[in-house]
Amino acid sequence: FIIGAPRSGTSILFSVLRSSSALAHWPGEAHEVWEADHHPALRGWESNALDAADADPETVARIRRSFFLVAGRKRLIDKTPRNALRVPFVDAIFPDARFVFLMRDGRDNVNSLINAWRTPRYRTYLLPEPHAIPGADPQWWKFVLYPGWKLDTQGPLERVCARQWVASN
Repeated sequence: FIIGAPRSGTSILFSVLRSSSALAHWPGEAHEVWEADHHPALRGWESNALDAADADPETVARIRRSFFLVAGRKRLIDKTPRNALRVPFVDAIFPDARFVFLMRDGRDNVNSLINAWRTPRYRTYLLPEPHAIPGADPQWWKFVLYPGWKLDTQGPLERVCARQWVASN
């Protein structure tokens, strides 16, 4: 499992590793697999953070089955930056997992997040209530929902991005 803050280089590493015929991968990021049972909307929009206790038997069986249908007997590679907030959860589901953690220099990573927030791309969650972060589309939250994110819905964007980096690392 490749984990790291969004915009830290996880995509390029995933691209390199998925070219191996020895590895299987979900086509793209597997958000629908990871969040089917624990989407933030189902959890009061608290955060993306999950721990081992959230890995109930039904969730474990569904996630393993979803990935098995793609990977078969091959080793699975997954790149979902939000999983940086779910390592105990992922580990409980796949106890034989190996994690590759990427850490980009915080200054560069936060700068990249700021630039990405200002574009129309990377829409992660359509919020039930708009935020008031200057320079960002108020309807959409981008990237990880870190614990306490609701306290930062007034901005500034630099604080939001820095907290995303800190929470993911």
